[in-house]
Amino acid sequence: MAEEYRDQTIPYTESELEVLRKGWQALKSYKDGYVSTADFPENGRINLNLKYSNGQWKTLMDFCDKELGGVMSEDFYIELMRGLHKTSLYAIPYIKHFDRNKDGFISPDEFGSLLSFLVVHDSTLAVKTFQNFLQEADTNLDGRVSVDECANWIEKNCGDKWRG
Repeated sequence: MAEEYRDQTIPYTESELEVLRKGWQALKSYKDGYVSTADFPENGRINLNLKYSNGQWKTLMDFCDKELGGVMSEDFYIELMRGLHKTSLYAIPYIKHFDRNKDGFISPDEFGSLLSFLVVHDSTLAVKTFQNFLQEADTNLDGRVSVDECANWIEKNCGDKWRG
C-alpha cells in the first residue's frame, strides 16, 4: 500500500509491479483476472496514492463501464502501470483500445471517442478537431496518425494532466 506520493516520473520496477499486481488481486471484486469499476478509487487511493479529483475518477469509471464492460483486466492494469512514468507510454493501452479496427491508426471516429476521454482531464483539448489532430500529430506526413504518433501528441498536449 502506498503511504506517500510516489514520483511518477520513475518507472516501476518488476518487483514494484508485482506488488501492484497483488494489491489488484486483493481488491474486493477481483475474479478471474478482472476488477469491477467500483474498486478503482480504492485501488488508486490505497495502492497507488493517486490524487485524482472526483471528476477524474468518474471519467475513468465511465470509460471502463462503457468501453470495457465495467471491468478492467489485470493485464490492462499492469500495462498501464508499466507506462505510468511517461504520458506517451501510459496512453498507448487507451489508444489501442480506441483503435477499434486495430489497424494501428486513429480514424476521425476513433479520435472523437478518444478525445471525449481526454477532455475531462484537459478541457483545452475540447476545441481540437480531427484536422487539427492530423496536422499536429502526423509527424511522418503520411496522412495518417499511428498509435505512437497519437501517444506523442497526447504527451505534448496533455503532459501529466490526465495520468494522476
